Amino acid sequence: MKSLAPCWLDRPHTVVTRCMLVFSVFCSLVLSVETALASDSLQVSSDSDNIAIAPFVTLLKQNDAVTDPASAQGALNRGLIAQSGFTDLVKTTKSNETQWLAFRVSFEDDALRHRSWVLSTQDVMHLTRIILHVPVVVEGQADYRALEDTLHGPVASTQGTTMSNFLIPEDIDTGRPLWLEVSGKLPLGATLLWQSAHASAQQTSVRVALISLLVGSVLGLIGYNLVLYFFLRDKAYLLYVAYATGMVLWLSQVLGYMLFLNKPFGLAYYSLVTPNLSAGLANMAGALFTFVFLRLHLQNQWQGRMVLVVSGSNLLLGVASYGVSDELTFVLLHQLQYVLAGLAALIVVVPTIQLAVKGYRFALPFVLAWGSLGVGIILLSLGFQPRILGVEFPKGMNVLIAMAIEMVLMSYALGLRFQSIRKENHKLDKLSKTDALTGLYNQRYYHDRLNEVVIQPLDDEEVWACAILDVDHFKAFNDQHGHLTGDRVLAQLGRIIQHNIRDRDRDQGFRIGGEEFSLLLKVRSLEEATGIVERVCAHFSRVEVHNEQGQPLRCSLSAGITLLKSADEKDTLIHRADQALYRAKSQGRDRVVVDAELV
Repeated sequence: MKSLAPCWLDRPHTVVTRCMLVFSVFCSLVLSVETALASDSLQVSSDSDNIAIAPFVTLLKQNDAVTDPASAQGALNRGLIAQSGFTDLVKTTKSNETQWLAFRVSFEDDALRHRSWVLSTQDVMHLTRIILHVPVVVEGQADYRALEDTLHGPVASTQGTTMSNFLIPEDIDTGRPLWLEVSGKLPLGATLLWQSAHASAQQTSVRVALISLLVGSVLGLIGYNLVLYFFLRDKAYLLYVAYATGMVLWLSQVLGYMLFLNKPFGLAYYSLVTPNLSAGLANMAGALFTFVFLRLHLQNQWQGRMVLVVSGSNLLLGVASYGVSDELTFVLLHQLQYVLAGLAALIVVVPTIQLAVKGYRFALPFVLAWGSLGVGIILLSLGFQPRILGVEFPKGMNVLIAMAIEMVLMSYALGLRFQSIRKENHKLDKLSKTDALTGLYNQRYYHDRLNEVVIQPLDDEEVWACAILDVDHFKAFNDQHGHLTGDRVLAQLGRIIQHNIRDRDRDQGFRIGGEEFSLLLKVRSLEEATGIVERVCAHFSRVEVHNEQGQPLRCSLSAGITLLKSADEKDTLIHRADQALYRAKSQGRDRVVVDAELV
């Protein structure tokens, strides 16, 4: 059956070229949209530089008496809260507890107080949430105004960002400290930066541009490989799409990108699917893709089962996180998911390296792909804060960069794998059609080919000729000199036929019986066909084959030839060629005889 795959899939470098073309289109579109969104929403002023934050004071233990900024300030005034050594890092070790952290801000120039300022956490707050209580004076009374971060807050933000920022009101009272109310399920380690709206806008533009570039690249690969699936119907491509989609959804959560694009959808998605579950789903999709891609059910069954078991366990942990309220258990589940993801990658690397050693070209880029993702996950689990072009990015950026590299390498590996499978299938197809002794096509393919030939419309300039050749007295030759010598005769005849016929689109040779052969020739005339067959017979009669004792032996051929007629079927065409062969034998053998109807 003819493949529907485009011809350019035979060349892996072309696959990558077209992938990159798709990347460029997607990235340009996404980047244009994101830049427009950012430019419409950012407040840009002439402010510059960052304001240093005075050291935090913190209450590290739960205190039922502290329920709001006023009670926290009272505890601070009574000396119940000790000064910490932190400068610009909010770092807590407990979870499921509300903690209160305080800091002060001072302006060197009083005019700066009335400009636009932003407090950025330099990351995305998910399961850990922060509320900023800003001191203000309302109708002469000291008060605090509660602010939620720009990504999670119910009020639409004017500060387009992919991270959890707080917009500072102009009427802030710098005589009193600001309070952070920190709560949630996970320990927090977030760098805080007080910066002008102008500086925040510049950093946001860089974040939006780079994240859009990487996400757009992966989206391009998803679309590209989905198209390939419909061409090739190879489920590995569909599982690649599922894996890449799962990774994009997970990273869109941990990077805040989903909330940035559409806050109502993002908040709704967060309420239904936690990042823990997203990670488990992506890991499971990756395991299924790997299982099929490497054909582990055929080559490394126990490793295949291990990959599925580990990834399935990761998914179950993601589901289990919904019902966990104890902070220690939740943290352990969260960390265990990172361990299982790394373990799954390690298990995959072993059989892939084995395939690389065996010479499978697609194995090396696949190993590199999983290796890059593993590095990204390790950096994320260690809390590494990436800094690119002088801009701090959320920790999830480690995995996004690694995933973009991984997806490009995996797409390239898919191209190499398809090429490898196509070559294997071509080899198997050739073996199924070929006679092992002579290298010519076998009897089964002979009949298939004749069925194709007889239904083709006749050409005014060229016609199909069918010749049947038989080695003279071959049974007696085998009985006298042995089957091994007889096999050498047949093998030599196979080489002679291949040497004397033209390209295989026009001429084809077949071994259709023990010592019986056939030629299908596309010729302009009967004389041209007869000349080719006579050349084969003459060449064969001059060739010597030596027996076991080293004696030179020669054999001859008898052949019958006919031309295809418009009314012919396969059997009638073979019958006329057979009749011509019978006449050649009856006339003394070692000759070529033409179908009597053509004479």
